[in-house]
Amino acid sequence: MAHLWRRSGAVTVLALLLAVTGCSSGAADEPVVFRVGFGGDPVTLDPRVSPPAYNIFLSPLYDTLIKSTADGGYAPGLATAWELSPDALRLSLTLREGVTFQDGTPFDAEAVRANLEAAKEPGTLVARTLTELDRVEVVDPTHVVLHMRSPGGHMLGVLAGETGMMISPGHLDSPDLATNPVGAGPFRLTELTGGRTTYAKWDGYWNAAAIELDGIEIHGFPDDTARLAALRSGQLDSSFLFPTQIEQAESAGLKTTIFPRTAVHAVLLNTSRSEFAKPQVRQALNLALDRAQLSETLYGGHCAVADQPYPDGYWAASPDGGAAAYDRDRARALLAEAGLPDGFEFTLSASNITTFQRLAEAVQGQLAEIGVRVKLDIRDNPSLTALRQSGNFDAVGGQYESGRPDPTTFLTDFYLPGGVFNPGRFNPPGGQELVAQARRTADVAVRKEPIQRLVAEVAASGPPIIPVCFPGYVEADAPHVTHPVSVSVLGDYDFSAVRMTSPGSGG
Repeated sequence: MAHLWRRSGAVTVLALLLAVTGCSSGAADEPVVFRVGFGGDPVTLDPRVSPPAYNIFLSPLYDTLIKSTADGGYAPGLATAWELSPDALRLSLTLREGVTFQDGTPFDAEAVRANLEAAKEPGTLVARTLTELDRVEVVDPTHVVLHMRSPGGHMLGVLAGETGMMISPGHLDSPDLATNPVGAGPFRLTELTGGRTTYAKWDGYWNAAAIELDGIEIHGFPDDTARLAALRSGQLDSSFLFPTQIEQAESAGLKTTIFPRTAVHAVLLNTSRSEFAKPQVRQALNLALDRAQLSETLYGGHCAVADQPYPDGYWAASPDGGAAAYDRDRARALLAEAGLPDGFEFTLSASNITTFQRLAEAVQGQLAEIGVRVKLDIRDNPSLTALRQSGNFDAVGGQYESGRPDPTTFLTDFYLPGGVFNPGRFNPPGGQELVAQARRTADVAVRKEPIQRLVAEVAASGPPIIPVCFPGYVEADAPHVTHPVSVSVLGDYDFSAVRMTSPGSGG
């Protein structure tokens, strides 16, 4: 496996861990609005039902109980301290005082209880992260205790993700929360239109002094070329790009940063559809992909070959993760063993974002070499999200967050019966017990062993999600951006890190 940590251009990932300097804007009375390009528009602004890949739209609006650090560790957020009991059945939180939501409602222990109880309701994407939670005890306004039915060593990660994003209690049942969010974050939503999501700094934020931006505009560009063109023309101050665009961006005088991520580009198989119930078929597809070629031709070499869900360098990565060496002859033999010497056909659904459409087309071409006929179904993001959540698909290509909010969440979602992304009820031997073992402590040195065993077991039996590669998460910035958006290894966006020597136009 290639190593997770990468660098590019004049800005390195290590710089994200250094103290940043302040910015000096051109005119003191001109608002500093940071304009950034992204691959699409938000699906929803309700964190309970938003796909993890769209966290960029949520981060300005909501603070989490626990904050994810750049390297995947944890730091104080709306909770200033926490303690997990030795049996991992109780998690005690001390809450930050003096915090209010954007509607003026005080943040306190009752607000935490209301949020977590609402998050457990059926129909939310985050409900599956709280299956171990029995009840929330309010000790006093600044202290709560989470009581678990079974060990919750993974709960720190859960509370640092979408589940931990606190919504004003009076809006938890609001039917329009998806477009009118009310959180306790540093920015509030001012406009939501097709192609642009606009935020303004909220002066009531508990740490407003640390926020130098007056506003943020996130511009949705599904087309990679259009996104870079907008940055080069001055329409944007910053943009997330495709790895093959790094050289082009740097030749135009833009600065680039590659962030390490646990996100994996992969193909999810529904083991109840097509021929995917057969282990030999899943193994054949895993062997049929020439990942090195895909990385070079599609990503310019900036997508580390993946043989498992977790990248090398991340604590949960297994040394025996995948056995995914490229071997088309063996792949054809496995199809023959499965009774499919002439191959078979299935439909591969993917996003119309350039990155994922190109990946789907490349997978289609490579699988044709072993006689597998792939029909492409290209959709916009909301439609693809709904399809994946419905379970009514053959296969879905895209980006999957293997470490967010916790590695065991990915394992339960994709590998265990009842998982939200396991409609075929794939069930590896010993899977339930290995996940339970990994949740008996928060100590990653202990947790990694059962996680690695399960990943190896799944790989040996033919994985229901075929990993392709771990893309470098590329941000390009105009010269006047002196410090970029900070993106953690788990995919959290920190706009408080942004510094500019001159303001964006805000137009």
